[in-house]
Amino acid sequence: MQLLRRAEERASEIEQAAKSQARRQYADDMERAKSAGQIRAKYLILEEKQRLITETLSLVQEHLASLDDAAYFAYLQRLLACRKPPVPGELLFFAADRARIPQRFRQAVKKAGCTIAEKMVPIDGGFLLRFGEVQENCTFGALLTVRQDRLQDVIRRVLLQEEVA
Repeated sequence: MQLLRRAEERASEIEQAAKSQARRQYADDMERAKSAGQIRAKYLILEEKQRLITETLSLVQEHLASLDDAAYFAYLQRLLACRKPPVPGELLFFAADRARIPQRFRQAVKKAGCTIAEKMVPIDGGFLLRFGEVQENCTFGALLTVRQDRLQDVIRRVLLQEEVA
C-alpha cells in the first residue's frame, strides 16, 4: 500500500512539474509570438511608409515634367543659373522639350555662356549640361536622387507627421 501511495505521489509531482513546465513554455511561446508579431507589424508599417515616400517622389518628378511650358522653362532657367558652368557649355534636351524651348529660355542659355545642342538625348525632363570634358546630369530624376535624403525627411514630416532628427 505504501509503495502504491508513494508511486501516486511521485506521479502527481511529475504531473504538476510537467503542467508547470508546459505553462512556462506556453507563456514563453506566446511572448515570442507577440514579439514576432510586433516586429512584423513595425516592418509592414515601415514598408508602407517607404512606399508612400517613393510614390511621392515619383509624383514630384511627374509634376515637374508636366508643368506648362512657361513654368517648366522658368524652373530650368533657375536650375541653369545655379549650375552656370565655368567655361562655355551646351545643354542637351529630350526631343519633345527641345522642340518647345521658348525664346526667353534661349536668351538665358546664351547669357549663361551656353548653347542648346543639336543632339537630343533620351532623358526624363530637365537637361544635361556639358562643358569641356564634364557632363552634369540636371534631369529631374537625378536632381531628386541627389536630394533624396532631404526630401524624404520633408515627406516624413509633412505627409507622415513624423519628427525627423
